[in-house]
Amino acid sequence: MKPKLMAILFDMGGTLIEFENSSWEVLNEHCARQGYDFLKKQKIIDIDYQSFVEYLRKEFEEMWSSNNRILKEINFERMIISLFRKLSLNITNDQKKEFANRYYQPVTKQITLIPAAVETLSFFKEKRIKVGLLSNTIFPKRFHLEELKRFGIDRNLDVAVFSSEVGFKKPHPLIFRTGLEILGIDPESAAFVGDRIDEDIRGARQIGMKTILKINEKKESSGKIVPDAEINNLIELPAAALKLFDF
Repeated sequence: MKPKLMAILFDMGGTLIEFENSSWEVLNEHCARQGYDFLKKQKIIDIDYQSFVEYLRKEFEEMWSSNNRILKEINFERMIISLFRKLSLNITNDQKKEFANRYYQPVTKQITLIPAAVETLSFFKEKRIKVGLLSNTIFPKRFHLEELKRFGIDRNLDVAVFSSEVGFKKPHPLIFRTGLEILGIDPESAAFVGDRIDEDIRGARQIGMKTILKINEKKESSGKIVPDAEINNLIELPAAALKLFDF
């Protein structure tokens, strides 16, 4: 007998919203330039651009190397506070916030909604199934809430959890448990939909959720970890979920 589906949770990037319409190498360059230009215009910084980029790179790499092994998430705003302190910059809290805004602008400008995302979420909401989002990100929650609102995704969500807020990233079990606890749903009554085998499928499976892989040609989708179902696009999701659950 199939369990009853009480909640379905989604990854964000690559599943509901496409963040990689430009390469991250190009985006990182645009982000750094916009952030630096803001600091320069405000007369906060006096080093040259390449030196600033090198300091930024080192700060990120230091945090990555110390955090990644234990799946601790980098918090971008805390990272830049540490960077500004090392550079001895005289900067206000409002200016720190605006730097983060300017830095992130090139990323958010090029994102697009993945086909059928809103319609698919609406389908499950109409079935009175709880709908949630669990996303890995180093950036502040406020950025992504605005994006979800821009695309009309927000009105179909009962919960949105971001690793930059939780402190740990998928596949760490904490981010999955946090979402389910907020919804008040047991893992056995929930499914997770994502496009990454390690972060999404392994992470959700290890706490007892059913898993559905949205196949993404840009990302590795083969290996020892096998999802409970696979889809090529979101239109196929209701039928895939119905094979695993009653609803």
